[in-house]
Amino acid sequence: MDEVLSSPVRDLNHGLSKLDIGEATLSIDTFTDHSLELKMSLQSCLLEDIRPDNNITIRKIFQSHSGETKMDSSPISVSTPPIIDVTFKQTQSGDRCIDILVEKTRLNLSIPFFMNLGRFLMDSLPGERSLEGGVINHGYVGDLGIQNKAPVETIKPVSLRPPSSADSTSGYFSSGASYVDDQAGLSVSVQLRKPEIMLFADLSEHNGHALLLRTEFLIDYSRHPSRDSLVCSLAGLQILSKLQGHNKQPPHLVLHPCDIEFVKTFKSVEDGLRVTATVSTIDIHLSASIVHTVND
Repeated sequence: MDEVLSSPVRDLNHGLSKLDIGEATLSIDTFTDHSLELKMSLQSCLLEDIRPDNNITIRKIFQSHSGETKMDSSPISVSTPPIIDVTFKQTQSGDRCIDILVEKTRLNLSIPFFMNLGRFLMDSLPGERSLEGGVINHGYVGDLGIQNKAPVETIKPVSLRPPSSADSTSGYFSSGASYVDDQAGLSVSVQLRKPEIMLFADLSEHNGHALLLRTEFLIDYSRHPSRDSLVCSLAGLQILSKLQGHNKQPPHLVLHPCDIEFVKTFKSVEDGLRVTATVSTIDIHLSASIVHTVND
């Protein structure tokens, strides 16, 4: 923006959303045997819609548990686990293990809000402007103040080649070091525990339909010498239809709980690549209101 002061930009009356992040921790432990352990955690996260519109009934776009809960009339406090917990471990032999755990979260998916958010991000990108006051000379090195009349030697081009094990005695490019790197294992585990996605046609409707998706998401990848394995699963995947503002009315099951699993394994060149997809029984119940919600 062309304004010098930033106070008009920070006016909440012209804001779109607000992001609140709780306490974050990071700890790293290194040992003399070249092993490493790293832990990161984020206690809470909240993305809130702050547009000045009184008709919007759903303000929390992305939310998690609030971390520590304490009642005013009771000295008892309940500490909940962090929303994101990341652990990285590396052993002496070079094997690495990454564990990512995301606790229960909810995303209130509103297409108009995310369209406004995308439009805001696109408008915030700097545009192409013509240079004023001359053109930058990238070859200018400054006035050294000393006249150097020595003849300039011509530098001959040198042919580049990839590094060889004979160039270094440290063993970095040696065949032994590369063999150890190839033998090191890697395992990655990503688990989303009870994520919920609520699909709204319009956040301002008090009695509109909303679709709620629930599942347990897990990705497990492991790489060992001559063996790769990838497992991706959705356990207890279900979709419910719910009326906004009617908490007493039970939700309607659109997709009954089902399980989906995708497995990709590679053992050796002889065995080849094996891909398996497994889907349990799918039971879908549709109604006119559900079709209108998706259409809107």
